[in-house]
Amino acid sequence: MAEDVDDAWAALRECLEARSRELHDELCTYPTPIARCDEQLTRVLEERDAAFRGLRLATELETSRTGISRAQWLRRLRQFAAHLEGDDARVGAAHARLMAALAR
Repeated sequence: MAEDVDDAWAALRECLEARSRELHDELCTYPTPIARCDEQLTRVLEERDAAFRGLRLATELETSRTGISRAQWLRRLRQFAAHLEGDDARVGAAHARLMAALAR
């Protein structure tokens, strides 16, 4: 079980990192000039912010891992997974994999 959870956690972190990079790059190359009413830009900004929040929380969780027991870390991991935002398919699949591993 431990390897399943650890592998699923690593996969989810990689997906969060990749998604954050993709959204950052998309915004860096967004065509200008930008109209104030550009709804697509607003959507990408919101997605990027959610991806960055998820990645930041995942990084904080991973950093705290060495200072707490495995049981405490698994509790925090479950809490993190329960509140993860986003609608990216790859992140969603990695999230589902982690949830399944935690349920075992």
